Amino acid sequence: MCKYGAMRTNKNGVVQCDAINGGLPTYIWKIRLSFLVYIIAVVTTIGWLLFMVFCGAGLVALPLDMIREFLGRPRACITKSEYMTRAKALGNKAKGIMESAAKLRKEDREVGRGRKWRQNYRLLNQEVLVLEEEEKQLDLVYPQSTDPDYAWAVTVIIFYLKLLFGVVGVGLSICWLLQILLYIFVYPPVTPFLNTLFTDLDNAFPLFGTVAFGIFCFYLIACVIKGATKVGLNLVVFTVHPMKVGATLMSSFLFNVALVLLATQAAIQFCAQAFELYANNSAIQKIWGGQIDYVMGLKYLYRLHVFYYSLYACVGITAIYLIVRGPDRWKRYKVEDAYVV
Repeated sequence: MCKYGAMRTNKNGVVQCDAINGGLPTYIWKIRLSFLVYIIAVVTTIGWLLFMVFCGAGLVALPLDMIREFLGRPRACITKSEYMTRAKALGNKAKGIMESAAKLRKEDREVGRGRKWRQNYRLLNQEVLVLEEEEKQLDLVYPQSTDPDYAWAVTVIIFYLKLLFGVVGVGLSICWLLQILLYIFVYPPVTPFLNTLFTDLDNAFPLFGTVAFGIFCFYLIACVIKGATKVGLNLVVFTVHPMKVGATLMSSFLFNVALVLLATQAAIQFCAQAFELYANNSAIQKIWGGQIDYVMGLKYLYRLHVFYYSLYACVGITAIYLIVRGPDRWKRYKVEDAYVV
């Protein structure tokens, strides 16, 4: 007997109980959370503020930047004479930057740091970034090692691996966005989507589903890290603790690690909700999916999907920005200054 749900008859004439679309009564129970779970809820909420920005930017920037790096890859090496000519030009540019820096230091001692001084200082920093990037690109087209041919072959392989990971990343990002749209935004869900995929993989071989689940979860963390390096703690006028490969201070590195760890709490809850069918009856699903969602004062942020809509907005803004802005050219007038096609 179907006590609370609606009575329905399927095509085979079997009477079924529909508890979702039926008139099932609801009751509100209030229970006291443990102090540890409440701390987790607060930290997770703070982490969502970082996660929706970093992950939203990373879902677009991570695969797109890899593909663009492949498309803008160097196609051939340059000769030693060409390398010496360009290296000499970079050296002259470096001398000009050092002279400008000396003038700024003198002006700082004599006049002080006025508005014009700060503007010139920002322009000087931009010139330094351009110089560093041009040096990096020049080293790519003229490998300096005991075996230049081997170094060039490794460079080519790395660019093709970036293309592979970029294409795979596009697929993973699209799957994540579809999972949010079809499973989280709509109630009842249109389809379990990835939950069904993981279950089918487990039925084929128990390890396959776990590996696929881990790939999707770790891809989120990779997107957060990409977002932290791409966006950082940008305060519009300046960036706090920016990160750059091979040129990041230890204090900046530790600061950004703390931001990523905060965002990881939100990533855990995100996975617990998106894959709640696959992770059913697990401790993670009970804490992040069954208790934190209903904490007084915070439940409206989760039940109304405020953070998920914000994540979608960040994805859209990042996609528009990267498409309009185009690939990073570091304000180089001619791409041929670094690459030989």
